[in-house]
This record gives sequence, structure tokens and C-alpha cells, in this order.
Amino acid sequence: MIDGCFWHCCPVHATQPKANAAWWRAKLAGNVARDRDTDRRLRQAGWRVLRVWEHGDMSRAALRVERAVRRRQEAIR
Repeated sequence: MIDGCFWHCCPVHATQPKANAAWWRAKLAGNVARDRDTDRRLRQAGWRVLRVWEHGDMSRAALRVERAVRRRQEAIR
């Protein structure tokens, strides 16, 4: 998953809108809660969940994915 800093409350870059602040606070908190629930459900279904922030180094993210796939392949053999 590639998470946007605003929509998923990045601990480094998250911002809170001043206009309609209560609505946005609830909306963004709901996004984060849904992310955690999605992670939990995917893991229960046997998936390996990797989350990357949009500002992250995509080359490093690709290496993480590659390592996770290789580990899974080795575990299956």
C-alpha cells in the first residue's frame, strides 16, 4: 500500500485543516482506523502487508517488496 501523507496521517507530514476541523479530524481518523482494519483482515487472510509513505524512496520500497516475495517463495519450497 502506498499511503498519502495527508489522507493517512503521516507522522512526519500530516496536516490538519483549520476549516471544518472537527469533520476533517473524524474523516482522517476514520481513514487510519480503516487502514489498520484492512491490514488486520489481509494478514488474517494470509497476505503480507507492506505500507509505504508517498514521500518514501520508491526504490527502497521496491526492494522491500522484492525481499518479501523472495521470503514467501522460500517458505513455500
